[in-house]
Amino acid sequence: MRNKSLSNFILLFLITFTIYSAYLYVIVKFIFLPVILLTSGFIIAILFKEKKIEIFLFLLPLTGALPSFFNIGYPHNYLSAPIFLFSGILIANLLKNRERLLKGEENWEAFYKYFLWIITISVIFVFLRWSNLFLSLKAFFRDTPVSVNNLRLSFAAIFPLLTILLFSAIPVFYKILKEDRKTRYLYYLSSGYIISVLIALIQKFVNPFFYVARFGNSDWFKYQKNGSFCDQNSFAFFSGILLLISLYAFLKGERKLATFIPFFILGGILSGAKIFFIFLIFGIIIPFLSGTLKTRLKLIILIIISFSIFYLGIGKISGKRAEITIKSIK
Repeated sequence: MRNKSLSNFILLFLITFTIYSAYLYVIVKFIFLPVILLTSGFIIAILFKEKKIEIFLFLLPLTGALPSFFNIGYPHNYLSAPIFLFSGILIANLLKNRERLLKGEENWEAFYKYFLWIITISVIFVFLRWSNLFLSLKAFFRDTPVSVNNLRLSFAAIFPLLTILLFSAIPVFYKILKEDRKTRYLYYLSSGYIISVLIALIQKFVNPFFYVARFGNSDWFKYQKNGSFCDQNSFAFFSGILLLISLYAFLKGERKLATFIPFFILGGILSGAKIFFIFLIFGIIIPFLSGTLKTRLKLIILIIISFSIFYLGIGKISGKRAEITIKSIK
């Protein structure tokens, strides 16, 4: 039985991806890196058809900062580089394994399509608010102001388009992941993340602007590290998510994942972002929710995470953040 819901998700993704790509080319003038990543994803899916998702997950933590090497006058953390890599894999997968991908439909997909409809209609209404865009067709191909505070189309349209793009990609990515065990994917994702942590260590001890290129012109980069992510907050969020997932998987029997936990904590500390606090708090709670760990092991995890909270909360990074803030006020 053909999965009509997933077909619609893929169609919406491809339409939005086409609009988003045209938007980057016409308005933002950014095309070289997207083409390289799209082509790379396509080649990966063709040459490594059994390992394509593993390779994508390994590269995922390493691609966020790539747009920073292109001086296009646009915040590179607004440009979703990994989505082009995934799009290349998806397109190749559709060409070679379309019947397998679209086989079978799950109950949740029928409900998820209504959620996507709501998002899509909401985005349409967002564009309809910018009435001056409809006065001339040329307005869509120029960086036209769309608000009274001179917010231009290049900034205003990026988030609505990315919202549809990402939410329409989720069911497709889930379908591909479901064919195999999730924990194996976590090892590849964590391995790529370790490289990002090593880059952050280079930023801390060797060159604070390493792998931040032209975007690295702020004092924040001297004390907060982005690793290979688009900014420090993304680095911290990714670190926290992986920390909680690995703790949970570890409690469920995947003991090898314990080797990655110190790297996740180190990455969050190097990011210097406050959002990592939340994940550390949950990291303390999670070990006590299971009766499978010995008390000694629980205490070790508690000490490690508590030290991280102490260092992040009142250590050197917070002090430097305060100094920068005071200087900016003066």
